[in-house]
Amino acid sequence: MRPTGRPSDANRLVELDAGVLTAEQINLLINHLPFGVSFADERDALCLFTSGPPYQDCNRETIGGSVQACHPIGALPTLEHILMEFRAGRDEPFVQFDESGEGADYVRYFPVRDERGAYRGVLEVIENARRVRSLRGERRLRLW
Repeated sequence: MRPTGRPSDANRLVELDAGVLTAEQINLLINHLPFGVSFADERDALCLFTSGPPYQDCNRETIGGSVQACHPIGALPTLEHILMEFRAGRDEPFVQFDESGEGADYVRYFPVRDERGAYRGVLEVIENARRVRSLRGERRLRLW
């Protein structure tokens, strides 16, 4: 039996605002992003996370569960505050930077709203910023 919310046909077309892709193409794009992404809906249910860093330790069984259960206990007060602010209408992303681990995590939380402005969830984007911070000069496409 397939998990809920997962297309039964990878070739099924999904019409988006700016294009049409198959479910398989959407999955490939998400899992090839050069950063980690997760999304929890307006009920705080985890709907999606990318495979690989920084979510390599996440388990697929967490999909549909509480987004709070996917964060360390020490981070829960901040997470709850972010979610409360987004529900209250705040549109400014929450940004944090942490160099304490092996990488330099640049973490951003964005409120996701529908066309009427209703809160529909939260998008978390995590990047290892070390490589970006080390860039100097310029490199253009024609020099690739």
